[in-house]
Amino acid sequence: MKGYAFITGANGGIGQALVRTFHDAGYQVIATDITDQLADLPCAHFIQADLGRLVEDETYGAGILECIRGWLQNNGLNVLINNAAIQILGGTDKLTRTDWRQSLNVNLLAPFFLTKSLLPELEAARGCVVNISSIHARLTKRNFVAYATSKAALSGMTRALAVDLGARVR
Repeated sequence: MKGYAFITGANGGIGQALVRTFHDAGYQVIATDITDQLADLPCAHFIQADLGRLVEDETYGAGILECIRGWLQNNGLNVLINNAAIQILGGTDKLTRTDWRQSLNVNLLAPFFLTKSLLPELEAARGCVVNISSIHARLTKRNFVAYATSKAALSGMTRALAVDLGARVR
């Protein structure tokens, strides 16, 4: 076994490919998704998690992290892949505060808080963090203002984390 990989957004297309790829490479995969039914994926552990709630509710977030740490059994975390995203589409005149809050919580703040919270486990394994952004961070189209903004912020945060934490952040 090469170690542990924690992948958010496991039920989406990219998430499923990541789970399969890391499993095939010899990792024990811990997967999460907002849906409670995991696709037929080869993961060692799955936890249903609402990443927006993880940001807003510290008790809920602590419970999710406790599960992850229990599965790691003090082995450290080799890879954290922040893949989960919410894509709320709407024109500037239609987006609500709730739309913005959800977009920023899931696409930006959850990756930050997961990275921060799992730093001891990542450092123990000399692990790395991979944040999945989007072409919309640089080139976007109509009605993508919340999504594009959140992904551009994620790209900026990733660069800043790499300055703070080193080259193992991508």
